[in-house]
Amino acid sequence: MEWANKFDTPEQLEKAYLNLQAAFTKKCQLLREMQEATPTAVAQAPTEEMAQEAAPAPAEPMTAERFATEYPETASVLRMLAVQEYLLDIMRGNPPAPIAANGTPVSPPTRLTSVDQASRVAKRLFE
Repeated sequence: MEWANKFDTPEQLEKAYLNLQAAFTKKCQLLREMQEATPTAVAQAPTEEMAQEAAPAPAEPMTAERFATEYPETASVLRMLAVQEYLLDIMRGNPPAPIAANGTPVSPPTRLTSVDQASRVAKRLFE
């Protein structure tokens, strides 16, 4: 596992994640304070041309690849937490739901337990 080189135990990984979360929260609070401190009053109503000039370019959505490149430590921690949750669910007897190619969950195929059931299924197929 990738996290095994950085953390000796899952508890250390969890502690690192919580520290990362706290740092992120502090940065978000600082950003909000800076935004509130910036004066936004304009002496005159903006014209449409001014609005177009001031409008920021649309931001590109954050892809998983870009996130992993820009924030490798965070991406590694998130991957580890996802795998850990997946494995814990399996250990608890909660297997993941199968997903079809189009992304919708599907139910696992049922096994026929009697000739009667097989007969009904066959009749429905040929109707």
